[in-house]
This record gives sequence, structure tokens and C-alpha cells, in this order.
Amino acid sequence: DVVRQSLDLTLRVICEAGFGYHLTDVEIQMFGHDLDLALREYLSKQPMQPGRSLVAPLVPAARAANAAARRLCAWALSILRRHRAKPAAAREALRGTIIDYIDKNPSYPSDEARADDILAFLVAGHDTTAYT
Repeated sequence: DVVRQSLDLTLRVICEAGFGYHLTDVEIQMFGHDLDLALREYLSKQPMQPGRSLVAPLVPAARAANAAARRLCAWALSILRRHRAKPAAAREALRGTIIDYIDKNPSYPSDEARADDILAFLVAGHDTTAYT
């Protein structure tokens, strides 16, 4: 499937160039699966059924989407933590990259907020670049 390959390649390039992060095949599969679950729920189902978010704990698909969103956020946070765990020389080589700016920006209130932006860059770049 050419589209799937394009999506996977785009995600690998974004992670490598922007975050200095080497993706595994398992992470690519997880990202695609969890992103699909979350987007279907939050962009398709909940906007069409406004009360759905109120009863989300009772709706299996909504519970799955919430779990997927938590996994994606945890994964983005792990990218940040792995960046910080790199030796100084490896971090210096990533100077001027997205991860460098996110990590060093003091205006973030927390690492979770940094992880949110990491995930936003991944989602935005992944879909728009792969499909155009």
C-alpha cells in the first residue's frame, strides 16, 4: 500500500530530523492505530453526537480512543525523556531542531505540555506531508 508506506516514511523522517529519534516498526504501528482510534472518536463521532463525551466511559469506542490518546501522550513524553537522557554531544548535534526548542523553552508549564507539542508536530507533519 503506497499510502501506508508514505505515512510510515514521513513519520520516520519527522522523528529523525525533528526529534533525533529512531522509530521502531512497532512504534509506527502503534502510532497509526492509536491515532486512527483517537481521530475517529474526537473528530468524527463526538462532534456529531455532542452528549457522547459525557457518557464516554460507557461507550467502548470512546474508552478505546481515550486509552489511545493517553498512550500517544505517554509516547511523546518518552521521546522528550529519551532526548534528555542522551549524552551532551548527542544533544548538541540536535541543536536547532524541534526537540531542542521544545526542551529548552522555559514558557512550557510542564513536560506534559511539551509532550503535547511533540505530538502535535508529529500528527500535523505526518498527515499533511504524507498525503500531499
